Amino acid sequence: MKFAGFVASLISAGLMFSAAPVTAAEEVSDAKTRINLAGRQRMLSQKMAKATCFGLVERGNYEHLTELSDARETFDLTLVALVEGNSGLSLYAEKHDTIVEALADVRDLWSPFREAVVDILDSGRVRGSHLDVVDGANMPVLVRMNETVGLIATTYSSDGDVDPIRGQTINVAGRQRMLSQKMAKEFCLIAAGIDEDANRTALQATMTQFETALASLIAGTDGLETPNPAIGSRLERVGKIYDRAKEAYTNTLLGEAPTVDELGTVANQSNRILREMNQIVFAYNVVD
Repeated sequence: MKFAGFVASLISAGLMFSAAPVTAAEEVSDAKTRINLAGRQRMLSQKMAKATCFGLVERGNYEHLTELSDARETFDLTLVALVEGNSGLSLYAEKHDTIVEALADVRDLWSPFREAVVDILDSGRVRGSHLDVVDGANMPVLVRMNETVGLIATTYSSDGDVDPIRGQTINVAGRQRMLSQKMAKEFCLIAAGIDEDANRTALQATMTQFETALASLIAGTDGLETPNPAIGSRLERVGKIYDRAKEAYTNTLLGEAPTVDELGTVANQSNRILREMNQIVFAYNVVD
C-alpha cells in the first residue's frame, strides 16, 4: 500500500483525532506522549534494520520476520498519527508547521526503506539485496527522526506544555531503546561480513553513548531528572541486562567473529533492554 493510501485508510477507519477544545492537562499529556512516540520511531528504524539483518544471518528463524512486520506496521501508524493525530495513541494533530515539515522529510526518507521491508514480508525471506537497501536507508531515517524528536521536545518545552527537564529525560530515556537495537544491528552486520571495520567503529561509539546515558539517567545528571526509587531500580536492572550482551559486543570489537550463541544472546538481550526501557519511558510519562 502506498503511504498516501495508508493515510486514507486511517482516515476512513476513523482513527484520526477530531479537532476539539483541548485542556491544559491534555496538552501536557499530549506533549509527553508525542516525545515518547516520536522517540520510539527512532528505535523502530533500528529494530527493522536489526530484524532484517538477523533474518538473513539466521535463516529459518521466522521470529525476525514477525518482529520486522510488527515494527513496520507501528512505524507507519505512528508516522501518520504524529501529524494527523490518533485517538488510540492519545495524540492530537500536530500544531507546529516546522514539526510537520520535519516529519514529511522522515516520510520521504522512509519510502525506499519501506519498499524493501514490504518486499521482504511479501516474499517471506530476506535476500542480500534487501539488506543492502535497508543498510543504506536506515541511518538517514534515524538521523532525521532524531533531529525531529529534538525539535518536538524543544518546541513543546518552549510552549510550556512540558517541563524542559522532564522532556529531555523522556527524550534520552527513549533514545536508549534505539541504541539497544542499533548495537544489535551493528553486531549482526559484522556477523554478516558487511563493512566490518566501519561497523566495529560504530558499535563502539553506540556502546559508549548507551553507557554514558545510562549512567546519567541513574544519577540524574547532565540536565536529566533524578529518578524516583522505582525508576532507579529499573535503570539498574537495564545495566545488568546490558552486561550480558556487552560480553558478546566486546569480543567482536576485539576482532572475533560472532558465534551462533552470541547472536542468540544479543537478539534476546537487546529486546529485554528495549522492554525495560519502554517501561521506564512510560513511568516518566505518568509520574508527577
